Amino acid sequence: KTPAWAGRPDAAARQGTPGVPALRSPMGSPPAAKPQRPLGSAAVEPATRSGRPRTPSSDAPKPSARPLSAVTLLARRLSFARAMTVEMPRQQQNLRAIRVLQEGDKIYDFYSWDKVLQEEGNGGKVVVCRPKAPGGQTNADFVMKIRSKAQLRETCLEDQFRRVQERMLNLPPHPGVVPIHEVLEDETFFYVVMEKARGGSLFGSLVSDFNDGCMPASAVKQVMHDIFEAVVHVHKQGMLHRDIKPDNLVVQTHIGSSDGPPAASKRVMLIDFDHADPDWNADSKGEESGEVFGTLRFNAPEALLGTFLPQGDLYSIGVILYLLMTGRFPFAEDVYSECAEEGIPSRCRRNVVHRRMQEASVDFEGSPWPDQPACKDLCRRLLAFEVCDRPASAQEALKHEWFGQNSLEGARNASLHPLQ
Repeated sequence: KTPAWAGRPDAAARQGTPGVPALRSPMGSPPAAKPQRPLGSAAVEPATRSGRPRTPSSDAPKPSARPLSAVTLLARRLSFARAMTVEMPRQQQNLRAIRVLQEGDKIYDFYSWDKVLQEEGNGGKVVVCRPKAPGGQTNADFVMKIRSKAQLRETCLEDQFRRVQERMLNLPPHPGVVPIHEVLEDETFFYVVMEKARGGSLFGSLVSDFNDGCMPASAVKQVMHDIFEAVVHVHKQGMLHRDIKPDNLVVQTHIGSSDGPPAASKRVMLIDFDHADPDWNADSKGEESGEVFGTLRFNAPEALLGTFLPQGDLYSIGVILYLLMTGRFPFAEDVYSECAEEGIPSRCRRNVVHRRMQEASVDFEGSPWPDQPACKDLCRRLLAFEVCDRPASAQEALKHEWFGQNSLEGARNASLHPLQ
């Protein structure tokens, strides 16, 4: 697992590969809660602090003494009705909610587990669990993430975590996003139960598939296509992931039914929306905030300064593409040295890394780039320092010529780099 920055600066924990920390907590004071409004909703009349609609002030302009025509009056009424109407999601009547465990109930009353995937860390404890049925437990395996409310409160992220889980519970299904089975909570923990990916982690699956250590270009293209499609869906739902990296990608296997022997197909899926922005608005200008999320080596330059945009997710995908094609990160270790120590780096240190990323150049001359010009062009655009130089959206990236070329292009030469 990629190590992460989490909690307060004096309570950060590190794990895994050195120098690849994840940014978990907001800097400075807690951010003000963003107003929640269903996607596609219309504006509503402002309200007073009591929550009741404002009443016309006494000094408002007096209506004209001239009588209004029936057409004008009807038009005004329709306009007012539109202004006061909030479009509700189609599933509004069937919205799923976090299940609160009643006093005396324990999570062990509903789920059992004996396999632990992760003991403790920034993402909390992770186990493989099975739900308990009235007559005993079922055979269905799920993955449960157990998050401490106390840790979330220390970093002022409990409310955001709750909003993210509520959004994920009601996210329209997509084959590229691992669905949430249910979310439970008690006074101490959140329990996020999700579908188990039978293919395991992305890199684990790739090493298993290409045990000679060589990954063909066609396989890289399929992986990237799956990731982009998942991100298209997430962005369309008004969310930013903000922490796309190999650790947050898994592979789901599906057994196809056909006349011949059963054939298994694989699909890369996006998981772990703990850092997501659940209330992202397409009209947002991406202003800087005091919040820092994500994982350092996968963060876009502007994310280090607290600015999060759809193009930031695309930058993270660009880092993954560069890794798969070359076996190394786009930038050397010394670019991030200011932020490599434990704890959340100060704004000053992040500014230093931001400047170094601007001054450094990514190597696109070495192998395998000369033999993969279309892929090189896409990766270069994804890793552009300036937001305006990247694709405007994941949909635009999917229209790049690299995806339009023969999927077997480059497969003859096969190896791009040895998988580590």
